[in-house]
Amino acid sequence: MPFPGYIAAIPVFGTSLVLLCHSTHKYSPSILLNSKAFQFFGDNSYAIYLWHWPLLVLMPFMVDDFKWPQKIIALALTLVLAVLTQKLVEVRFRKFIDTSVVLSAPRFLVSGSLVLALLSGAFYMNTTRVIDNARDVDTALAEVEELVGEECFGASALSPDCTQQETAATNYDVVAPAPIAAKTDKPVVYGDDCFASQETNFKERPVCSYGDGKIKVALVGNSHAAQWVPALEPLAEEYGWTLDTYVANRCAIMGEAQEFDSREKTEGCAELGDWVTGQIEKEEYDLVISSNRQSLPVSGYDMDNTDAPAQKAYEKVLQQWTGTGAEVAVTRDTSWPGESLENVPDCVAANRNDLDECTGAEEDWIPMDPQVDAVKSLDDPDVVQIDMNDQLCEDGRCYSVVGGIVAYWDHSHLSETYAESLSQTVESRLKKALDSKELFPAA
Repeated sequence: MPFPGYIAAIPVFGTSLVLLCHSTHKYSPSILLNSKAFQFFGDNSYAIYLWHWPLLVLMPFMVDDFKWPQKIIALALTLVLAVLTQKLVEVRFRKFIDTSVVLSAPRFLVSGSLVLALLSGAFYMNTTRVIDNARDVDTALAEVEELVGEECFGASALSPDCTQQETAATNYDVVAPAPIAAKTDKPVVYGDDCFASQETNFKERPVCSYGDGKIKVALVGNSHAAQWVPALEPLAEEYGWTLDTYVANRCAIMGEAQEFDSREKTEGCAELGDWVTGQIEKEEYDLVISSNRQSLPVSGYDMDNTDAPAQKAYEKVLQQWTGTGAEVAVTRDTSWPGESLENVPDCVAANRNDLDECTGAEEDWIPMDPQVDAVKSLDDPDVVQIDMNDQLCEDGRCYSVVGGIVAYWDHSHLSETYAESLSQTVESRLKKALDSKELFPAA
């Protein structure tokens, strides 16, 4: 259980009862407390306290399967180390303090406290410096680019231009962002609170805008659409777009109810989809860019058979969007490390010398995408799709670190740094697919 927390009240209450007991009362627990077993734990309690934390914290990282047999070994090791340090260190040092003329107990207390304070301060300052350096993404990026070369930096590692044949599986001396910084390397939409959330059953529907141009672009979908904001912001600035976000937490914008864990969320998500379509018609957007991760089935189905009804729902909603006069570009869902990894930055931190541990088979990591299937089925020139997975996968493998850049901030979503590095590729593919001088006016 989490500690500290309410569970800590149990040992505190137990200790209080012991202190409150009358040692001479006929119901006193003194007989029990005076036994050799209790005396043993009493004599060694402080050493046990000191040793059990580092063992319980470090052993899960040293042992692959830390279950009850390993926990019992950790406890036994705690007792052994406690007895040794209590007899060889604690008792001897206490006798030395009691008999020493120069280093009396008060002097030791003052000098020891001063030394501890100085060491703690130095450790804190050094730790802060290390963390600050790790969070300096720009410096880390420059260092990585210098090491691998511009032609093999980031997604370029997967291109023919990478003459050194560096691959995304290379064990880089430095990665950017550092794993501790990669965990917070999220698109600006998270800090701007742009998501319709499950917590409010999607009743609150914030819309964030980036850029202030005359060309109106809507970004529609769940968090796997929001991850493209860092790549689209430079395009908005260059081509005079106003980029409005209609993004939700997990809810795929598809105009169909999905099987959430409550009726309120299911209905709220469906209503959100209808509202977004209404906004697209009302605001008269020139372009709708959409992407969704299909992590929930259509209501009445399960994930094994949701493909067909989901595709039908997307076909309908895509036609509704083009019916407003907008062009529509669907970005295929990106590869999903969560199929085999709990967290990409943690995997990178734990396997710096073997980043192959943080890769996965393309057939496992690239998820289904019924929205892309709908685009292919419609065969409408106003509805196009782009696929960016070749910027994450190569020769049947998908990678978490590409050209020295950590590509994900969690188990699923592109890091802001990597998404931003793909901006020019997104631009070229959108321009080619849409072939529109109105959306991409000459500079």
